[in-house]
Amino acid sequence: PYIKRVIFASTPHKGAEMADWLSVQIIGHLLFSPVDYYKEYKNTLMYLSKFTRTHNDRLIFGNAVDNLKPESPFIKLTYNLPYGKNVVLDSIIGDRYMDGHIGGTDGIVSYKSSHLNNAEYESVIKSDHHSIYCMSFAKEICYLLLKNVN
Repeated sequence: PYIKRVIFASTPHKGAEMADWLSVQIIGHLLFSPVDYYKEYKNTLMYLSKFTRTHNDRLIFGNAVDNLKPESPFIKLTYNLPYGKNVVLDSIIGDRYMDGHIGGTDGIVSYKSSHLNNAEYESVIKSDHHSIYCMSFAKEICYLLLKNVN
């Protein structure tokens, strides 16, 4: 009941096609330790919502790259998470080539994956996947925060 607005930044709501590439899979298995990650995950489950606890059996126990595959149980579960009726969704999406470009990519996450049909506000900024480091991103955040000051 306390959350009124969520601002997403370069968020792969529908996964990242790159996660299916063999080279990315090999690197993912070399760099990430799923045992440690999920051990910590299981320890924190008691603090998560009832929804997450009841759907835990649908999550896969792979690495972060596995969980970003468009068809992964994790992506399917999180994409369908319920938001409160009064929660406003905003999305800031990066595009490698230009501001306002619909249909591009930030190099990792495609516009198609970041786009939310139910977002109240959407902005596409010229940025790679590290959009949070761009001045354009900071300006969009400021705009959203100042626009909604009560």
